[in-house]
Amino acid sequence: MTALHRAAAESRRTAAALWTMLAWEPPDGELGYRGSVCQPLLVLMIAGPG
Repeated sequence: MTALHRAAAESRRTAAALWTMLAWEPPDGELGYRGSVCQPLLVLMIAGPG
């Protein structure tokens, strides 16, 4: 939480956008999850912002 608070303060100070994300790993690890990737999310991640 300290890192998030520091990032929020720096974002306010510099008027930068603050993006939050959830760091999560599937129960069987990355290899176990590759067979069921959420296609709409994958398309958005590849396309990037905007």
